[in-house]
Amino acid sequence: MKSPKIMTYKDPTLNLYNPAAQDPEQLLADFIDRKSLLDKILAIVRANTPDRPQQHLVLIGPRGMGKTTLLCAIKHTIERDDALNADWLPLLFQEEQYGIGDLADFWLEALRHLQKSNQTADRLLAEDADNLAELAKQAFLDLLAEKAKRAILLIDNLNDIFANIGDDHALHSLRALWMTDPRIMVIGAAPSYFAEITEVDQVFHDFFRSFSLERLTQSELEDFLRRYAENQHDDAVLNVIANAPERVAALRILTGGNPRLVKLGYRILRDGLDGDLRHDLERMIDETTPFFKHRIDSLAKEARRTFDAIARRWDPITVDDIRRELRKPSNSVSVQIKRLIDEGFIEEAAGHAKKKSYQVSERFYNIYYLMRHSREGRKRLRWLVGFMQTFYTKKDFRDWAKRLEGDLSEPLSDGMRVEKLAYLHALSEAADYEGRGKAFEVIVRDAIARNNRRALDEEIADGDPIEKHGWRYLIAEVIWLLEPESRKSLAKWKYGDWWRELDEFIISSGLNLSDAEACIAELGGWGMDSAKKAYAAGVILQDLFHREQEAEAAFRKSISYDPNYSCPWNGLGKYFNRMKNHIDAEYAYRKVILIEPECSHYWCNLSITLGHRNRLDEAEIASRKAIEIDSKHIPAWEYLGTILDSLGRYKEAESVFKNAIKINSMYVPIWHNLGSLLANQNRCEEAEACYLKATELDRQHYYSWGCLAVLYLFNLNKKEAGIAALAQGLALNPNYDHGRYVLKNFWQQALPTFAQHIASNQDGADNLRSAMTDELLAQASSGNGAAVLDALQALDETAQQPFEPLLLALQAQTDRSLLYRIAREKRDLVLDVMARIDGEH
Repeated sequence: MKSPKIMTYKDPTLNLYNPAAQDPEQLLADFIDRKSLLDKILAIVRANTPDRPQQHLVLIGPRGMGKTTLLCAIKHTIERDDALNADWLPLLFQEEQYGIGDLADFWLEALRHLQKSNQTADRLLAEDADNLAELAKQAFLDLLAEKAKRAILLIDNLNDIFANIGDDHALHSLRALWMTDPRIMVIGAAPSYFAEITEVDQVFHDFFRSFSLERLTQSELEDFLRRYAENQHDDAVLNVIANAPERVAALRILTGGNPRLVKLGYRILRDGLDGDLRHDLERMIDETTPFFKHRIDSLAKEARRTFDAIARRWDPITVDDIRRELRKPSNSVSVQIKRLIDEGFIEEAAGHAKKKSYQVSERFYNIYYLMRHSREGRKRLRWLVGFMQTFYTKKDFRDWAKRLEGDLSEPLSDGMRVEKLAYLHALSEAADYEGRGKAFEVIVRDAIARNNRRALDEEIADGDPIEKHGWRYLIAEVIWLLEPESRKSLAKWKYGDWWRELDEFIISSGLNLSDAEACIAELGGWGMDSAKKAYAAGVILQDLFHREQEAEAAFRKSISYDPNYSCPWNGLGKYFNRMKNHIDAEYAYRKVILIEPECSHYWCNLSITLGHRNRLDEAEIASRKAIEIDSKHIPAWEYLGTILDSLGRYKEAESVFKNAIKINSMYVPIWHNLGSLLANQNRCEEAEACYLKATELDRQHYYSWGCLAVLYLFNLNKKEAGIAALAQGLALNPNYDHGRYVLKNFWQQALPTFAQHIASNQDGADNLRSAMTDELLAQASSGNGAAVLDALQALDETAQQPFEPLLLALQAQTDRSLLYRIAREKRDLVLDVMARIDGEH
């Protein structure tokens, strides 16, 4: 007895270039984007009764628009419809019919499809008759009569078939038959309108009813993705559509609404939900490279040169431009352009009738070409995609995990001191959980610095490393997924809670989090079959993946195994604080202190929570208790000083901060907080020294760079130094409130410096572009468009490139004709920017 067939998840990119090979049931289940057109065509088929001339159809659309898939859907639907199947036999010709060279070849191929074998065709070929075409046609019609059905010929690339037959007499005979014989209906497809059906003197002029397969609109694309994801029960993509519509908007622009490319994008949305649009773009290009390369290689030499001249530009190009570049006469260029249009490679762009311009018809094809073949193109495209990423993420669709990034970058409360290498293995074996963690940190950092895992592998060789080292072990293995140079920079971090800062570093490194999740799964990190393993999973879910509700569940599961295990209670406290539920956070921390009253970390965490509840006197007591337990617990000293500052006890706060510096002069947050305390007392030079010390110790400490910018620009009148500090801070974190406040007040002075930094692609260029783009949009939207336009036009052309869509939008407000001189997808973006400026979004 056969096992029942189990329908499994089908990757949307399987058979992406050969839908005829796809399982019919799966193809029909996934056939969403052209469903209304399918219904319209089937209605025409039903209306084609035997007592009247048949209506023949042709589908027109560039490659990837779904022509072949639609032909397959027509075939499969007719075969599954009792009424249609009783009357019609759909015969699907292969997409590429290289063997058809004349009319005889055409009828022999039709005969093979009808007979589902080569028997009769081979017999006719063996007879070597002069009238082979007529014999093959008659054999086809006779066999059709035996089956008592009519035939629908589904012919892809109909333009190639007609061109290969060539002979006008043969084509006239086809037209005469198809026009009068109700036994045959033809549904063809072609990448563009072609001479045989469009020109008045051609055989098939005005013969077919044509349907153009247009690119998917934004709403159609969203509907396709949503319905496809629902069919696949794919919650990941549904979540992206609901919570990150900027990804979908960007996908539409990058793919030009091409269904084939949208299906590629679907897999990327499903597998790589890390919010990195440029990473999405690179993956899509890698997926499509073999297909695009094959198409380019198929062109003749002069056609390939002409295509290259067009594809190396993003915006439309005229014949004059191409002529100058290729050093060819205009008539020669025009011949190649016509050929490229006929084959679907390029299209005429919107513009002036007297001076036509051309662009690559498949816009993602253009992206592919720019990224693969043009350094300047890659640079321009990088700015365009970067601008899209910034612009389309401003639509109030922020993922809650993103909103917590600022909190995660704050100095965390349960920092660990760095142990010297001499203590490593011995301390790891003898110490408690926290001590073992500190030792393991140094082992990992030493392994990173030397790019040598030997000591690390020795440490994890004995016993269960998750039980022994918990979430730290899992994070250490994720770190080893990073590129060596990126990984090596982690070894230089010497202050604060090294482990708790790693989540942001890993995310910002560009590591695909799905790879990290798979790595943890392979290590058994999601097992949660003990208190320690459940707690380890909770920390990873909370800090690396920002999946707070799942983290809470893991902590509670850990507690269910061992209610007196302190760590998951601490994790719950952190969870509740992040959710702004400080009442339950206080309960969790008081619970953990009952379990382990002599842990300074827990008292410090309680102090922070009481501060959130504005119970500063109690928070002070908790901080002092942490210091009593461990006089060298720097985060407790830090928070005590902050509390005293808030209470207006400035001298005591200054004393606390300076005492902490004596304990650990390398702890950056103390220098920063002391600087802020002094700045608020207008002791600007002393504050400057503290902020400079903080940035000397940690060049990545954007808080101190931002405060330096405030100090220089608002207090010390050091404009150049202030702009430089502002650039440093925003390059590290474009969303830092202090930096954004300063930028709002000094954007005109900052723009030239920022633009130079961005154009030269220095470290943090994308972050500076994001911050400056946001501010320029805000200024333009609030009535300062003229000032923004003047400021942008004052930049040189290279410096303008990152802001080109905004510049074009401002220019188009007074000159709408500009919209017709730029590429279609750029125009879509510019129109969106104009709408944003006008307050329509």
